[in-house]
Amino acid sequence: MSTMQGEEPENHQSAKRSNFKSRRALAKILAEEEIWQWNEAEAEAESHYSYWLRITKIIGAAFVIDTLVPIPMLAGFPLHFLWFSVGKYLVLLWAALATGLFYAAVVASSGRKYLKELREINRRSPPPGSPYRKALGKGQRDNLP
Repeated sequence: MSTMQGEEPENHQSAKRSNFKSRRALAKILAEEEIWQWNEAEAEAESHYSYWLRITKIIGAAFVIDTLVPIPMLAGFPLHFLWFSVGKYLVLLWAALATGLFYAAVVASSGRKYLKELREINRRSPPPGSPYRKALGKGQRDNLP
């Protein structure tokens, strides 16, 4: 049977249905891509935070050691004769470590804050299919078209 202009073809309903399925499949693919991007951003923020936290701990340990090492070189202690050859350089190292510790702590804390906010955003409005999304109850639909 031929169709005249303006008439719907016989398989019009199946064309609409396949279009709906392809839109739903496209929406599902886009949702999966969004989930992947969120997970990738969260993993990157977490690795950045853990890196700077590790650096902060290392510099902090060196700072504590450098704070304790000059004590035997103070006046009245047995290693006071080393003060002028070694002690003053340990004080300069202490100042440099204090600056580095402050910088690393600020970067680590800002990374922690960013990671916390990123997780909060993901929990507050998760994309469809996200592990943060609550299970749908009976009769509820995901917001896919």
